[in-house]
Amino acid sequence: MSGAGAPVRALLDANVLVPTVLRALLFEAASVGLFTPLWTDRIEAEWRAAALKGPDAPPEMLVDGDLTAARVRFPEARVAGWEAVEGDLRLPDWHDRHVLAGAVAGGAALLITSNLKDFPRRALAAHGIAPEAPDAFLWRLAGEQEAGVRRALEAFSAQLPPHLAEEPLPKLLKRARLPRFAKAVTAF
Repeated sequence: MSGAGAPVRALLDANVLVPTVLRALLFEAASVGLFTPLWTDRIEAEWRAAALKGPDAPPEMLVDGDLTAARVRFPEARVAGWEAVEGDLRLPDWHDRHVLAGAVAGGAALLITSNLKDFPRRALAAHGIAPEAPDAFLWRLAGEQEAGVRRALEAFSAQLPPHLAEEPLPKLLKRARLPRFAKAVTAF
Protein backbone atom coordinates (compact mmCIF):
# COMPACT_ATOMS: atom_id res chain seq x y z
CA MET A 1 0.00 0.00 0.00
CA SER A 2 2.90 2.35 0.49
CA GLY A 3 4.86 3.79 -2.35
CA ALA A 4 3.86 5.04 -5.77
CA GLY A 5 1.03 3.75 -7.87
CA ALA A 6 -2.71 3.59 -7.67
CA PRO A 7 -4.33 3.28 -4.24
CA VAL A 8 -5.37 -0.24 -3.25
CA ARG A 9 -8.93 -1.16 -4.19
CA ALA A 10 -10.91 -2.33 -1.15
CA LEU A 11 -14.44 -3.66 -1.06
CA LEU A 12 -16.32 -2.40 2.01
CA ASP A 13 -18.73 -4.90 3.53
CA ALA A 14 -22.06 -3.52 4.77
CA ASN A 15 -21.02 -4.10 8.38
CA VAL A 16 -18.30 -1.44 8.09
CA LEU A 17 -20.62 1.04 6.36
CA VAL A 18 -23.37 1.02 8.97
CA PRO A 19 -21.49 2.44 12.00
CA THR A 20 -21.39 6.19 11.42
CA VAL A 21 -17.97 6.88 12.92
CA LEU A 22 -16.30 3.99 11.09
CA ARG A 23 -17.94 4.88 7.78
CA ALA A 24 -16.91 8.53 8.12
CA LEU A 25 -13.30 7.52 8.88
CA LEU A 26 -13.13 5.14 5.94
CA PHE A 27 -14.65 7.70 3.59
CA GLU A 28 -12.18 10.38 4.70
CA ALA A 29 -9.28 7.96 4.22
CA ALA A 30 -10.57 7.23 0.72
CA SER A 31 -11.07 10.93 0.00
CA VAL A 32 -7.42 11.68 0.68
CA GLY A 33 -6.38 8.84 -1.62
CA LEU A 34 -5.34 6.17 0.87
CA PHE A 35 -7.51 3.56 -0.85
CA THR A 36 -10.27 3.24 -3.45
CA PRO A 37 -13.58 2.17 -1.88
CA LEU A 38 -15.86 -0.34 -3.57
CA TRP A 39 -19.30 -1.78 -2.81
CA THR A 40 -22.24 -3.25 -4.71
CA ASP A 41 -25.91 -2.35 -4.95
CA ARG A 42 -26.66 -5.36 -2.73
CA ILE A 43 -24.19 -4.13 -0.09
CA GLU A 44 -25.93 -0.75 -0.28
CA ALA A 45 -29.28 -2.46 0.33
CA GLU A 46 -27.83 -4.31 3.34
CA TRP A 47 -26.30 -1.07 4.63
CA ARG A 48 -29.67 0.69 4.33
CA ALA A 49 -31.64 -2.13 5.97
CA ALA A 50 -29.19 -2.43 8.89
CA ALA A 51 -29.08 1.34 9.41
CA LEU A 52 -32.88 1.47 9.66
CA LYS A 53 -33.06 -1.26 12.34
CA GLY A 54 -33.20 -0.74 16.06
CA PRO A 55 -34.78 1.71 18.46
CA ASP A 56 -32.20 4.46 17.77
CA ALA A 57 -32.41 4.17 13.99
CA PRO A 58 -32.27 7.48 12.15
CA PRO A 59 -35.17 8.54 9.93
CA GLU A 60 -35.31 6.84 6.54
CA MET A 61 -34.68 10.18 4.84
CA LEU A 62 -31.31 10.58 6.61
CA VAL A 63 -30.18 7.06 5.72
CA ASP A 64 -31.16 7.59 2.09
CA GLY A 65 -29.30 10.92 2.18
CA ASP A 66 -26.16 9.15 3.42
CA LEU A 67 -26.42 6.62 0.60
CA THR A 68 -26.89 9.34 -2.01
CA ALA A 69 -23.98 11.33 -0.60
CA ALA A 70 -21.74 8.24 -0.76
CA ARG A 71 -22.70 7.62 -4.39
CA VAL A 72 -21.97 11.24 -5.31
CA ARG A 73 -18.71 11.34 -3.37
CA PHE A 74 -17.45 8.06 -4.81
CA PRO A 75 -19.15 7.66 -8.20
CA GLU A 76 -16.84 4.81 -9.25
CA ALA A 77 -17.35 2.79 -6.03
CA ARG A 78 -20.38 0.77 -7.11
CA VAL A 79 -19.28 -2.49 -8.69
CA ALA A 80 -21.37 -3.88 -11.53
CA GLY A 81 -21.37 -7.43 -12.86
CA TRP A 82 -20.81 -9.15 -9.53
CA GLU A 83 -23.85 -11.41 -10.06
CA ALA A 84 -22.07 -13.30 -12.86
CA VAL A 85 -19.28 -14.24 -10.45
CA GLU A 86 -21.31 -15.13 -7.35
CA GLY A 87 -22.45 -18.63 -8.32
CA ASP A 88 -18.91 -20.00 -8.62
CA LEU A 89 -17.73 -18.84 -5.20
CA ARG A 90 -17.49 -20.92 -2.05
CA LEU A 91 -17.57 -19.49 1.48
CA PRO A 92 -18.64 -20.90 4.88
CA ASP A 93 -21.84 -18.84 4.72
CA TRP A 94 -23.24 -18.90 1.21
CA HIS A 95 -25.18 -15.70 1.97
CA ASP A 96 -21.82 -13.86 1.93
CA ARG A 97 -20.86 -14.93 -1.59
CA HIS A 98 -22.19 -11.67 -3.01
CA VAL A 99 -19.61 -9.73 -0.96
CA LEU A 100 -16.71 -11.76 -2.34
CA ALA A 101 -18.28 -11.55 -5.80
CA GLY A 102 -18.24 -7.75 -5.54
CA ALA A 103 -14.58 -7.81 -4.55
CA VAL A 104 -13.70 -10.12 -7.46
CA ALA A 105 -15.72 -8.16 -10.03
CA GLY A 106 -14.32 -4.87 -8.73
CA GLY A 107 -10.71 -5.95 -8.88
CA ALA A 108 -10.28 -5.45 -5.13
CA ALA A 109 -7.11 -6.50 -3.33
CA LEU A 110 -8.78 -6.19 0.08
CA LEU A 111 -12.15 -6.99 1.60
CA ILE A 112 -12.73 -4.82 4.68
CA THR A 113 -15.18 -6.56 7.01
CA SER A 114 -15.96 -6.97 10.69
CA ASN A 115 -16.97 -10.56 9.91
CA LEU A 116 -13.61 -12.23 9.26
CA LYS A 117 -14.79 -15.72 10.26
CA ASP A 118 -17.03 -15.93 7.20
CA PHE A 119 -14.26 -14.80 4.84
CA PRO A 120 -11.41 -17.29 5.30
CA ARG A 121 -8.05 -16.00 4.13
CA ARG A 122 -7.46 -19.12 2.00
CA ALA A 123 -10.81 -18.81 0.16
CA LEU A 124 -10.15 -15.15 -0.65
CA ALA A 125 -6.49 -15.69 -1.54
CA ALA A 126 -7.59 -17.92 -4.42
CA HIS A 127 -8.97 -14.69 -5.94
CA GLY A 128 -6.03 -12.45 -5.00
CA ILE A 129 -8.00 -10.81 -2.18
CA ALA A 130 -7.11 -10.49 1.50
CA PRO A 131 -9.71 -10.03 4.25
CA GLU A 132 -8.98 -7.35 6.82
CA ALA A 133 -10.79 -6.01 9.87
CA PRO A 134 -11.38 -2.25 9.84
CA ASP A 135 -9.25 -1.64 12.94
CA ALA A 136 -6.31 -3.55 11.45
CA PHE A 137 -6.75 -1.77 8.11
CA LEU A 138 -6.78 1.74 9.61
CA TRP A 139 -3.93 0.85 11.99
CA ARG A 140 -1.84 -0.38 9.06
CA LEU A 141 -2.62 2.76 7.06
CA ALA A 142 -1.50 4.87 10.03
CA GLY A 143 1.85 3.08 10.03
CA GLU A 144 2.34 3.19 6.27
CA GLN A 145 0.87 6.57 5.36
CA GLU A 146 0.85 8.73 8.48
CA ALA A 147 0.56 12.05 6.63
CA GLY A 148 -2.50 10.87 4.69
CA VAL A 149 -4.10 9.46 7.83
CA ARG A 150 -3.51 12.78 9.59
CA ARG A 151 -5.29 14.61 6.75
CA ALA A 152 -8.17 12.12 6.92
CA LEU A 153 -8.43 12.56 10.69
CA GLU A 154 -8.48 16.35 10.37
CA ALA A 155 -11.34 16.15 7.87
CA PHE A 156 -13.12 13.57 10.03
CA SER A 157 -12.76 15.70 13.17
CA ALA A 158 -14.01 18.81 11.37
CA GLN A 159 -17.31 17.11 10.51
CA LEU A 160 -18.07 15.67 13.94
CA PRO A 161 -21.26 16.86 15.61
CA PRO A 162 -20.61 18.93 18.77
CA HIS A 163 -21.47 16.13 21.21
CA LEU A 164 -18.78 13.90 19.64
CA ALA A 165 -16.26 16.67 18.95
CA GLU A 166 -15.94 17.29 22.70
CA GLU A 167 -14.70 13.74 23.26
CA PRO A 168 -10.95 13.06 22.92
CA LEU A 169 -10.35 11.41 19.54
CA PRO A 170 -8.65 8.26 20.91
CA LYS A 171 -11.61 7.68 23.25
CA LEU A 172 -14.08 8.11 20.39
CA LEU A 173 -12.10 5.66 18.26
CA LYS A 174 -12.01 3.08 21.04
CA ARG A 175 -15.78 3.36 21.45
CA ALA A 176 -16.04 2.80 17.70
CA ARG A 177 -14.20 -0.53 18.21
CA LEU A 178 -10.94 0.74 16.73
CA PRO A 179 -8.53 0.21 19.66
CA ARG A 180 -5.33 -0.36 17.64
CA PHE A 181 -6.06 2.62 15.44
CA ALA A 182 -6.78 4.72 18.54
CA LYS A 183 -3.36 3.75 19.90
CA ALA A 184 -1.69 4.73 16.62
CA VAL A 185 -3.49 8.09 16.64
CA THR A 186 -2.37 8.71 20.22
CA ALA A 187 1.23 8.20 19.09
CA PHE A 188 0.95 10.87 16.36
